[in-house]
Amino acid sequence: AATATQPTPKFTNFKLYGFWRSSCTWRVRIALAAKEIPYEIVPIDLFSKEQMIDDYTAKNHMQQVPTLEFNDETDTIVRITQSLAIIEFLDSAFADRGG
Repeated sequence: AATATQPTPKFTNFKLYGFWRSSCTWRVRIALAAKEIPYEIVPIDLFSKEQMIDDYTAKNHMQQVPTLEFNDETDTIVRITQSLAIIEFLDSAFADRGG
């Protein structure tokens, strides 16, 4: 439960879909670490073309990595693609944190 010193987080349940050799995925991982945002990594193997399977294509129609998925304050699932857009979102949403 939230207290006066610990507000309810506006965004929760972060998942980063990415490939370990992707520089774009690493950029987002660095931003998440700098902002001290806990997240789950969901590996997408580009060598096996996992980005082309229907489950991932439903999350990212461009079939690229990374994709950041999270719940907003209404518990709606939000997905952001493209590393620079993700980093801009993190900078804006977590402006009070480092990085």
